[in-house]
Amino acid sequence: MVFSLIHTNLHGQESSGPASPTNLSASDHPWDHGEKIDIQWDDIEKNEQDKVQSYSIYSSRSANPDSFIFVVTIDADISAYTIDKLDRKYSYYFKIIAIDKSGNVSEPAVTLSAISPTRQWFDGRRFPLFIITVIFCGSVVYWIYRARAGIPLQIRKIAGLEAVDEAVGRATEMGRSILFIPGIQDMNEIQTIAGITVLSHVAKVAAEYDAKVEVPTSRSLVMTAARETVQASFLTAGRPESYNQDLVYYVTDEQFGYVAYVQGMMVREKPAACFYMGAFFAE
Repeated sequence: MVFSLIHTNLHGQESSGPASPTNLSASDHPWDHGEKIDIQWDDIEKNEQDKVQSYSIYSSRSANPDSFIFVVTIDADISAYTIDKLDRKYSYYFKIIAIDKSGNVSEPAVTLSAISPTRQWFDGRRFPLFIITVIFCGSVVYWIYRARAGIPLQIRKIAGLEAVDEAVGRATEMGRSILFIPGIQDMNEIQTIAGITVLSHVAKVAAEYDAKVEVPTSRSLVMTAARETVQASFLTAGRPESYNQDLVYYVTDEQFGYVAYVQGMMVREKPAACFYMGAFFAE
């Protein structure tokens, strides 16, 4: 009898597990790519809050109690959580368990029905990009409207282009030629394309000043592009008769052979203005 009383007394002193979370529900996360679900539950009673230390959340694609997989453990002061990295092709059940400071667990709370994440038409995570796009496109449309309305637009001058005009003018005054080197790479290089673009402006100014522009190239395709560019510039300037395609010519693909030719020509003819616009390496 004494043993029975002692056993009963010890059993009465054992602490019971924490209260189970109530009203567990799941809903699709708004404005996402279809990979998140929000779950929430009611806070436990005040007299039970001191017992609970954390919550453990589980997920499953079926209602089978043995199929739930652990997701995360969160603090006890949280009553909502967003579960990510889900597949919108499947539906999910969720389960939450309260854990006290002694490691005892409550009865699990399980969602009544399965839910699947849904992909929205707009991803909220990219809202800042949307704002930037609207501002950029709105600015472009606004300035186009101002330009079409005839309102003067202030554009900052590029000092390098002004220096080009000055160099061509000095070459004209000295009566010497202008040398333009578009680099040693082919037309598939963006630096060569940029150089040909600058050549168009140089040739146009030279045509207006009736100056001679000489363009030795190290690639045949660059020669063809340079000839068409110079011819178009002379035509734009209203001096098509001054264009001479023999001044835009091919030298050699050999790197230092090309360099030796250009160097010798510079020593002999002493051009008044030399432009180097393109890709260069050890030259």
